[in-house]
Amino acid sequence: MNTFILKGRALPLLLLSACGNFQTPTVTDTLETPVPEAVGELSQNLDTQGFFEARGYFQNNDTVAGDCVAGPGAGDPAVVPVQAPNAGGQQVVFSLALLESSADVHSRLSLDASASAKFLVAGGDAKFQFAEATGLSETKVTLLAAVSVRNNAWTVPPGIKFRTDVVPMLTGVAGAAPTDAQLQRFRQRCGDGFLHSYVTGGEYYAMIQVETQTKAETESIKAHIAGNYLTFSASADFEKTMSKIVSTSKTLVRTYQIGGEGTTTSPCSDVQCVAKRIDEFTTAVTAKPVVFATEVKPYSLLKMPKDGTKLIDISTARDQMELINRQRDSTRDLISRFGDVLDNPSTYVLGANTLASIGTALNTANDNLNTLNTALRSCGRTPTGCKVPAIKSIAVTVPGLKPMPTRVALRSYAKPSSYILDAGSLSDCDNPFLRISAVENPDSLEPFRIVPGLNGAPRTFSFQSEIAQKHMSVRLESPCVRRVKLTVPRSEVEKNRASFYRERGLNGRPNTWSFRLYGNPSGEELYLTRSRVSPISVTAHPELSVADEDMDAFKNDASWYMDEL
Repeated sequence: MNTFILKGRALPLLLLSACGNFQTPTVTDTLETPVPEAVGELSQNLDTQGFFEARGYFQNNDTVAGDCVAGPGAGDPAVVPVQAPNAGGQQVVFSLALLESSADVHSRLSLDASASAKFLVAGGDAKFQFAEATGLSETKVTLLAAVSVRNNAWTVPPGIKFRTDVVPMLTGVAGAAPTDAQLQRFRQRCGDGFLHSYVTGGEYYAMIQVETQTKAETESIKAHIAGNYLTFSASADFEKTMSKIVSTSKTLVRTYQIGGEGTTTSPCSDVQCVAKRIDEFTTAVTAKPVVFATEVKPYSLLKMPKDGTKLIDISTARDQMELINRQRDSTRDLISRFGDVLDNPSTYVLGANTLASIGTALNTANDNLNTLNTALRSCGRTPTGCKVPAIKSIAVTVPGLKPMPTRVALRSYAKPSSYILDAGSLSDCDNPFLRISAVENPDSLEPFRIVPGLNGAPRTFSFQSEIAQKHMSVRLESPCVRRVKLTVPRSEVEKNRASFYRERGLNGRPNTWSFRLYGNPSGEELYLTRSRVSPISVTAHPELSVADEDMDAFKNDASWYMDEL
C-alpha cells in the first residue's frame, strides 16, 4: 500500500508577527528554529538534484535516514530523479479557511501525527511550531489565508533497487530468514520508507485571529465567510474580503513562509501587508523555489531479497499515533478555552465555583497533554509497543459568553468614582454635552440602555439615555470639536456618530472596555475618553471627548467600567 505524506522539507522562513491594529503597539519577532542537518540538505542544490538519492525515511517520526536505494543499472549508481509529465505547469492556489479546532489547523497545514512526534522527539519543525502557537477560544475567530505555488514534481526513475551493502541485512545467512538483529540494523539505517518524489515551489500561511466579545459578534464575523471555506484568486480579493472582517476588530497576525527570499519574506504586522506578500509570492517563489513537499513510499514496493520481511509494526504504530494526536488536539483546544475563561472572566457567565472548577480542570488537562506527549514521543522513537495511553476524564465544560448588558452606568477607569452625567449646554454649543463627575448618591447616575447600532452596521451599538431619551453622539465640527453630547440622530452622519464598537480596555486591564466611534469619520480611530483639555464652560466638571493621538497617554482615560443596573 502506498503512503503519501505532504510535508515541508526545506529550511523554512518562519515569520511570527503579533500585531494589534487601531494604534495598539506592534511587536514583530522573527523566530529562527534549528532544523536537523539531514532535513536542511533537501533545500540545497536544486539545480543539480544531486541531493535526492531516494533517501531513507522514518515515517513514524518524520525524519531522514540513510541512503539505501540505488538507481537502475550495474553497481550502485545514484538515484537521479526525473521530472514528472507536465500537468499544466506551475499551479498557484489561494484559500481562506475558518479554523474551529487544532485538528483544523493541522489539516490545513498538512501536518499529521508523525509531525507531532518529530517535534516532540527532535524539535526543529518550524511549521509544526507555527501550528502549536495557535490558541483557539470562544473570544477569537481564527482564519488561515494560504497560498501554495507548486511546480512539476520530480520522481525516482523505474528500476530502482536496494544498494548492495544493504542487501545482506535482508537476506539472512545460508538461505535463512533475516534475524531480528539484521532487520533492526536495516531500520536503524534505512528507516521504514524512502523519498520517492518531491515538489518544488513554496507555501505562505497567514494566521489571522480576530478578537470578539460576544457569541453574536463571533457569528457576525463568521457570516462574512462563505461557508467554512472561501477561495480567492488574487491579493486584491483577499484584502477586500478581510477588510470587512478585521477593519472593526483587534487582530493578531502570525505568518509562516517557505520559498522566496529578501524583502518578500519580511514579517508583516497587518492584513494589508499580508495582502502585499500574497501578491508578491508567486514571483518570489519563481525566483527562489525550495523543496516543500515530498512523497514517501514503503520499502515493500521494492523487490525484497527475502519475502518474509513485514513492516506491520510501523503501520500499526502510525494508526495508534493518529488516535493519540486526535486526543492531543482536543486536549490542547480545551486548555486554550479554559485559559481564556481564567484570563477574561468578565466575558463569561460564571457560577460561584466556576473559576475554581476550571482551574482544577485546567491542571488535569495539562497533565493529560503531558501524558499524550510522552506516548507520542515514545511512538516516534520506538514504533513497537506504541499504545494509546489512558488519560483522566474532565467533566467541566467551558461556560457560555455573557450577552451584552442592556442597562448600564459608565465610570472611568482612570477615576473609578467618576460616572458619566447629564449636563447643560456648553457655551457656544447647542444640545446638552455630557460630562463626568464623582458621584456620592447612586440615584444621580446617568443610566444608559445599550441598543443595536443606530446605523444598522453589524457589531455596532448605541447608548441611549434613560433620562433624556436621546443618544450619545459625537460632535466633530467647531465650536465643540470632538465633544460627546446627547442628541436625537436623524441623518446618516448623525447615526454613524452615535454608533460605537466595544473593545477590551485599551489599557489591557480586566473588566474594562473602550468604545470606538464607528466609521473613521475623520480618517482616524476615535475613542470615547475623559477630556484632557480645559473645559469650555464655566462648570468644573470635565466633559467627555474623543481622542485619537498619543494613545499611550489616553489608554486609561479611554477605558471604562460598565456597571450593569
